Amino acid sequence: MTVALVSPHFARTYATEFNAALSAAGLECELLLLPEDPEARLSPQDCERMEIAFFSIDIFPRLSRGFFAATAAAPNLKWMHVFNAGVDNPVFTAFVERGVRLTTSSGSTAKPIAQTAIGGLLMLVAELLPSIGSRGLCVVLGDDQGALAIECPGFKRLCSS
Repeated sequence: MTVALVSPHFARTYATEFNAALSAAGLECELLLLPEDPEARLSPQDCERMEIAFFSIDIFPRLSRGFFAATAAAPNLKWMHVFNAGVDNPVFTAFVERGVRLTTSSGSTAKPIAQTAIGGLLMLVAELLPSIGSRGLCVVLGDDQGALAIECPGFKRLCSS
């Protein structure tokens, strides 16, 4: 059976759904829990059994040291998924060099980041073009695909993603 290192929060929150999805696909996976104590470490036996590791956002930063100590000591680790998009930190390079498949959550926050950028543009527009206030409010247009644009009465479309 495959053994996956996950956070205690992940196990408490998603274990039932996770196991049901695996079962529906005819798969099994034992969840190995990262200790909740930041100073605690997994046993060498547990590290040896681990094949998958999920570096979820609830691990960072408080439990990061324990997570990376466990995964560095896992000779059978085949796959690590990380919550973040960037993996240019040398700690990740070491896993890739060991042959561990590394996947990221790149793009998972693209829409809120785009909306924040559009909000920043709206703030700039409000500062730079005070006459807009007399013509009506600018609006952010979007659709379920995440396309965003700013339209202000009396002006051309200012931005589109």
